[in-house]
Amino acid sequence: MRELSRPTRDDVARLAGVSTAVVSYVLNEGPRPVAEATRRRVLDAVAELGYRPSAVAKALRSQRTNLLGLVVPDCANPFFATLTKDVERAAFAAGMLTLVGNAAFDETTELAYLRAFLELDVAAVVLIDAVGTPPVRELLAGHAGRVVMLHRSVPGVRGISVVSDNRHGGRLATRHLLGHGHRAVACLTGPDRLAPVRERERGWQEALDEAGPAAGGPLVRCDYSRDAAAEATRRLLDQAEPPTAIFATTDELALGALAAASSRGVPVPDRLAVVGMDGIPEAAHSHPPLTTVAQDVAGLAEQAVRAAAGRLHEPVTLPVALIPRRTCGC
Repeated sequence: MRELSRPTRDDVARLAGVSTAVVSYVLNEGPRPVAEATRRRVLDAVAELGYRPSAVAKALRSQRTNLLGLVVPDCANPFFATLTKDVERAAFAAGMLTLVGNAAFDETTELAYLRAFLELDVAAVVLIDAVGTPPVRELLAGHAGRVVMLHRSVPGVRGISVVSDNRHGGRLATRHLLGHGHRAVACLTGPDRLAPVRERERGWQEALDEAGPAAGGPLVRCDYSRDAAAEATRRLLDQAEPPTAIFATTDELALGALAAASSRGVPVPDRLAVVGMDGIPEAAHSHPPLTTVAQDVAGLAEQAVRAAAGRLHEPVTLPVALIPRRTCGC
């Protein structure tokens, strides 16, 4: 059986013999008055067709204060995809509608989405992993609504930050590898020194310093992709004295390191131990399953929505937890 299409406002207008503008005036109770007989015809047409206005469209037209503008650096990244899903879920439970803009790690796109959301007069803007360029800071400085910085706090941007304890995460991962007897622990990280990666690097270095002069390892930077991480790891493995362990500051980088070890015939964890950070679902299904320091993603999302709804007024740092699996030797 062919599925009937959902009735539209145009269908209501045709059946009632009025314009679509009049249908809007009736359903939105303004801004112009409608004669009672005409109003009755419109409501009868709505009932006969089973027409239901789109909640999103209604919110956009009326500029209601339940709109949340969420800017994501990369929806294809598993961690950001999971975080976005949890923010949407928490916002829906709080009675808010979420508009999502995928910045694709492009500062110009990020700024364009911010401008669009502010023009829609959203109740709050949630920035995931925002870089906080001068144009972004300037734009948000003139915004009277709420601003939430999720996953990364940005100096100079007014708003509430909701982040994880990334520095402790770096220490946890590195201490765990040191506890397995490794002394050459490399840090595989991204190309920039912005939080939260910077804090994870600091935790790695602090754990090495605590272990004494016998412990050390190179810090290797690459792009935030599995391919780049795999290439960087191959270069490490080709050294005369390669590290015996890698702390990767994201799970995506860790998965790239595992792929490189496999391509070089280096067994994990017998000759190379790997620990990542973030706790993406895929980490449990890698080969071998990836040891990771997990963030409380659902908790981050819940606290961000609380801030967006005006129920949280102080910055929040959530704890992280080590999840030992086979890539470290556990």
